[in-house]
Amino acid sequence: MTHKEAKRMYPAIFTAVHYDKRVSVEVDHSDLDLDEVMDIFQTLIIGMGYHDDAFKNWVIERADEYREAESKDFEEKLNAWKFDDEDIEVPHSNEHWNEAVDTKPTFDWESDYFGLFIFVINAAMLMLVDRWSDVLTIDKFTSALIGSLIISLISGLTNKIIKRA
Repeated sequence: MTHKEAKRMYPAIFTAVHYDKRVSVEVDHSDLDLDEVMDIFQTLIIGMGYHDDAFKNWVIERADEYREAESKDFEEKLNAWKFDDEDIEVPHSNEHWNEAVDTKPTFDWESDYFGLFIFVINAAMLMLVDRWSDVLTIDKFTSALIGSLIISLISGLTNKIIKRA
């Protein structure tokens, strides 16, 4: 018998003392996964006198708090990516591209780079929806970026069709 197998043979014992009640849960092995531990906690909490619905509501409320905190963290990270006007000098005119030519320039720094950045923002939003939804699954950021591009193309075509009508 290996050392790891011997460790599994030890029981895991969880005990809660609440006023004059002592509630214990014993499991015949010690290599517990998180799901087993949470089931044990739920059993202890109900054994202490709390209702099963109270525990479930607490879990749901805590999950909402985690989602909100995660959303705020993500928003702060996105805000950190914004360009700071003092650090980056972006020309407000693109006349320097065609100084020797009298034609209108074809590249507009502000709108073209903002359009590319919108794809990244939309992809990040798709990743957030994936995280909060059981219906949508996105494996990688590149998939979200492609989805963002498709959504933008469909949106642009729809806008052109509506404007013609």
